[in-house]
Amino acid sequence: MKRILLTGLIIAAACGTLFAQASKSAVDFKKDELLCGKGDGSPMEAEYGVAKVLKTASAETKNQYQALYIQDGSKDWVDFVIPSHKAKKEELAVDAVVLFPSGWAEYSDMGIDDYRKAKWFAGLITAVDELFKDLVEIDGQKYNWKFIRVPDDPASLEPKNE
Repeated sequence: MKRILLTGLIIAAACGTLFAQASKSAVDFKKDELLCGKGDGSPMEAEYGVAKVLKTASAETKNQYQALYIQDGSKDWVDFVIPSHKAKKEELAVDAVVLFPSGWAEYSDMGIDDYRKAKWFAGLITAVDELFKDLVEIDGQKYNWKFIRVPDDPASLEPKNE
């Protein structure tokens, strides 16, 4: 009986470890989710939220996209849509443009809901000397590199020419 109980505990512990590892690696956006934001200025100054695009920009919509925000289910017209992906260590270098979740400086753990419902901003990497600690400095604040996103097209964060 003790042997069966011990075997059950070992299996439960192994499953818990695998589940925890899978949960941490699964912190990402879902399919078709993008960072969407609006503002009169530069896309580098906009506040972004995770959203799904409902209507693409066109002359008819005055070059705005209609977005459905994940955080609260609201719909809004936005100026900027930034396709991005989770950063890879080799992409992290000083002066690289990245996207980071506001309020999560120096956190080592972040749940999927927090990741998808955070406010996001664009910034420049200012230091990578603590990358061995999983930290990268963005505009003077340290963030866990595993929560950083890289724009698929960095030019999408450049101001629009009117």
